[in-house]
Amino acid sequence: MIKTKYISKFFTGTILTGIFLLVLLGVSVNQINAQVFVSGNPTCADLNSSNNPAFSSITSDDGFSTGNAPNQNPKNYNIPNVGTVTVAYNSNSDINFTASGAFITAVIVKAGNGANVYVYDPATASGGPLVTPLNNGGNQAGLSHLVFCYGPSVGTTAARAMVAGRVQVETGKFRGSILVTILNVSTGETQSVYTNRLGYYQFEDLPVGDTYIVSVRSKGFIFTPQTFTLNEDNALDMRGYAVSRTP
Repeated sequence: MIKTKYISKFFTGTILTGIFLLVLLGVSVNQINAQVFVSGNPTCADLNSSNNPAFSSITSDDGFSTGNAPNQNPKNYNIPNVGTVTVAYNSNSDINFTASGAFITAVIVKAGNGANVYVYDPATASGGPLVTPLNNGGNQAGLSHLVFCYGPSVGTTAARAMVAGRVQVETGKFRGSILVTILNVSTGETQSVYTNRLGYYQFEDLPVGDTYIVSVRSKGFIFTPQTFTLNEDNALDMRGYAVSRTP
């Protein structure tokens, strides 16, 4: 009769071995849906327009090339208006990356007469190890450069701006505790704030390019709503007139 503790040790050892093999094979690091060799010098636009079903998850031409093999290890690259990518280049068979501010849909590893393309579906913020393609001698070619492809929504965060000003009545007095409301005509969303004791109000983090209406409510005074398209930070003072008068 086999003792329970030996069965337990057997299964524990088997599980640990399996985990070790998964780590060794890289399965635990951001599963890759496809690794495809492409001849020449492919770009993200080439992959996007390709009929190869392995690239069907790549729906944008957006991409960033390192320009050359990293001369530092690790090497940080800035993707304008998107984020950064850090590349750890250990060898032609051990290249890893971590992205900040971007989700990567594919990495093109260019070397020799072609490139290994690693497709990430869903997109990822880190991956590896990446391997360069083989040269004519059957050895892995030296890395030329990397291209990181990213989705159309990555790094395209709409610009933001603010609207701020003071609420004043015709007597020249600035009014505190006055309700100011801003309506985004483009989305139908509204925000409201009260002025401080000096009459100041402020709306932040507003999408640029949308049309807004700012209105003020105060007992005994009439304020004409102001309509505008927000292109940058906007200073907008609101002036009210007594109900008995019109502007």
